[in-house]
Amino acid sequence: MIIYEKLFEVNIFHEFYNSYSISDIEFELPSRTHHLLSMYALLFKRTSTGFVVLYKQEKAFLLQQLKESIQFTFFLKMSNRYLANFTLLDYRLSQENYYFNNSSAEQSDKSSTLLHPQEKVQSNDVVLNIHPNTILSKTLGVNNLVIEKTGAVIFQGELTDTANAFEFFGSDYGLYSALLSESKQMKKFYYEPPNVPEVFGTIDLFVGNQENMRFEDVRNRSYEIRFASRKVHWTYYFISNVGHSIDGVEIASGKTTLSFSQPRQVTLVNGKTAASVTSEESLPLKSSYNGDKLFATISNSSSKFPEKRIRLPSPDVNKIKGLITSGTQTYFSEMYIYV
Repeated sequence: MIIYEKLFEVNIFHEFYNSYSISDIEFELPSRTHHLLSMYALLFKRTSTGFVVLYKQEKAFLLQQLKESIQFTFFLKMSNRYLANFTLLDYRLSQENYYFNNSSAEQSDKSSTLLHPQEKVQSNDVVLNIHPNTILSKTLGVNNLVIEKTGAVIFQGELTDTANAFEFFGSDYGLYSALLSESKQMKKFYYEPPNVPEVFGTIDLFVGNQENMRFEDVRNRSYEIRFASRKVHWTYYFISNVGHSIDGVEIASGKTTLSFSQPRQVTLVNGKTAASVTSEESLPLKSSYNGDKLFATISNSSSKFPEKRIRLPSPDVNKIKGLITSGTQTYFSEMYIYV
């Protein structure tokens, strides 16, 4: 009987759901990873929280006797086109991607090891993407530089204006760093194989004869990626069904009053008048606010109608909008309430 044991697993936590979930993400494996899985008799399985790679107990010696590290690559692809609406992502698709690996992950006694240095995925986890036909001098913005991979110098000198990545790296895909001679700036980039689908993240997991990556260090290890929920400014438009003006609005989550602007009378595109209020600060998006129900207490100072307390909807993540103001990107949600 063939017995499988866990080599490693990766789980994805999302603050929006407040749980582990990959309902919005797919995993793509390049041919090199498929080749390694076959060579070492490994099995890749998608789980409800991520994926797991299993090894045959009888074939463990193949991994125990590795003389150097082998690299398993997994690409993160959006299966929900609205993922960036409710996820705190900061990247330019195809030009930049998130990069996670276990070579710099801090091993601990905890049940799971983060694949990024901060508690949640941050903008400093983003690296530049390089493809085989990429012109290096144009993409990196310099000609004179030093290129390294895992501490070894790959190139040092001046690039020609026509040299592409394949001429330097061939099929040695992975993370590189470039020391730009003029600015002394270090820039990281990921050289990825051709024909990779549109992805937003890359995971490299290493197993082999290096500290913290030996078979026994990686075996049965759980790795984790934690995405933060995007915060957006909430705007409510209150429209009176009977045409009375609304000049008093108080928004509360459960028993906690939230900070919103004073009502402002605006005319909507349909010609109706509405009282508009916007959150003073951006608020986190959640899949469910059942624990903290949202309410509005509305009133009219002339007492044309009695004070009302109504249940409010939460933002629709499919309709989040972005706006650049003074070079800063902000996000907002607009909701229309008839009372």
